[in-house]
Amino acid sequence: MQAAKPVIKRSINAVATTVASAVKTPSSLLVLSLGNPPEYDGTRHSVGHYVLEKMQARWRATTTRVGRYDASYTQIGECKVWFYRVPGFMNLSGKSVMPFYKEFVRLAGVDVADADKTKTVVLFDELDVALGAVKVRKEGASHRGHNGLRSIQSQSALGKRYTGVQIGIGRNYNGDKNTPGVVANYVLGKFTPEERAVVDDDVVERVMTVVEECVRGKYVYDKVGN
Repeated sequence: MQAAKPVIKRSINAVATTVASAVKTPSSLLVLSLGNPPEYDGTRHSVGHYVLEKMQARWRATTTRVGRYDASYTQIGECKVWFYRVPGFMNLSGKSVMPFYKEFVRLAGVDVADADKTKTVVLFDELDVALGAVKVRKEGASHRGHNGLRSIQSQSALGKRYTGVQIGIGRNYNGDKNTPGVVANYVLGKFTPEERAVVDDDVVERVMTVVEECVRGKYVYDKVGN
């Protein structure tokens, strides 16, 4: 009986190794944030930019230039994670990201032809998700009326080839959503100190966890219909 134990142990290890080697993981991950120009920093609509900035600081990302564009990167395991704040206004995100994306593909050694190795994650605000909550949407999902995503899908080479990360801002506005200006004033308004504390204490860590899970192959290979 004792002689059989090493055989059983090797068999278990062999199975574990086979399973581990079958897990797909990206070699590079591009994290994009959507929002509005700097004069709108601190508003709910630009929460993606805020979270991206905090993640870069906490991971001590290295700033660099990709062609004419400012970006940064960090290494998580064997994956190089890139960060880029999409400039300009939210509803022009697709046009705004394309010049950078072309340079990124050309200069960063990214093999866009290998869809399993290069993945993109997009951070954006979401009214229909409660403040403090973070949800992941599969590659290929519709924009659901979000103007930034609508532009990405219709005006950029990315199309729907990204994993979406919804950062909840809730619908905590006063008044009826059908009243002109109510929703616009809310999303373009700045977080209250209490709301900002929730983003700082909870949301940033949750998004960082999602990014780490993407590095390990979670979410980024899921597609609508799978």
